Formats: sequence, C-alpha cells, structure tokens
Amino acid sequence: MNKMALSIRPINSLLLNTYKQPPIYASYSSTQTQNITQNQVLPLVYNTEDISSSGIICTLPSANIFVSKPGVYKVVASLQCDRNAPGAASINMYPSINGVAVPNSATRVIINQNIESLMTVEWYLNISQGQYITIDAFSTATGARALAIAASGPVPLIPSIITTIMKIS
Repeated sequence: MNKMALSIRPINSLLLNTYKQPPIYASYSSTQTQNITQNQVLPLVYNTEDISSSGIICTLPSANIFVSKPGVYKVVASLQCDRNAPGAASINMYPSINGVAVPNSATRVIINQNIESLMTVEWYLNISQGQYITIDAFSTATGARALAIAASGPVPLIPSIITTIMKIS
C-alpha cells in the first residue's frame, strides 16, 4: 500500500500544476522627465519594460498598459515629482481605464520649487479583457513635472514613473 500511495502523490501534484494559471505581471518605468502642462491631463508615458510575463502589454514608448485576461489587478504607481517654478502647487495622480478616470482614486501632493516629492499609490482595479489602463497626472499650476534623475555614483537612475501591475484574481 505504501508503494501505491507514493506513486499516486506525484501524479496528483502534476495534475494540479497542469491546471494552475501562470502569474500575470509587469513593471514599466520612464527614464524621461515629463512636463505636466497646466490644467491638462497627462497620461504618463513609459519607455522601459522592467519585467513582464505574457498577458500584459505596453508597446513602448506608450502610456497604455493593456491586459489580455479579465480580472482584478493590483496596480502600484510611484511618481517622482517636483516643480521648476516659484511657489507651491499640487500634482494629482490617478488611474484611468480606457481613457475614463477611475472614481474615488486620485491622490495629491503639494510640491514646492526644486523640492522633490514621491507619490506612491496602490489600487485594486477590475479590468476587462482588452482594456488598457493609464496613470494620469494633473496640475493647476505651471512648472509641475514627473522628474527623472540621472544615475550618480552607485545610485541608479531614478525614473519619473514606475508602475507595476499584477493579476490577483
């Protein structure tokens, strides 16, 4: 009986692995500073694919991240921002699906001239097959920007935007 139990166990684990879905994930970033024009929505553009699996596509350079399978996706975006004009101003960041802002999703930071701020936000979004998401920025002031900072010494380049997306259900 022990021999039979041992021979069945590997078969059962093989069957389970056959039906398990591979993970769907990606991470994109931008090595370019992106100016946020006053009173205009800026879908932030990516020019680097950091890592990805099949199922999420961003044809670089682009702001659009497409998903091939419907489900709930965890999306995390980090925006390095500053202002190159005098005074304080706000920058807002939020996701859009197929060009429509996701309700109740915006985050805002107040920035000052030449003082950098980092805004990192996590969202859980229900995305249908073939839809695309963008991470949008908006400011009512001049001089707001998503800031990329060149590598210096042992410190690697700081992207203006980093976005990771992973299907969780």
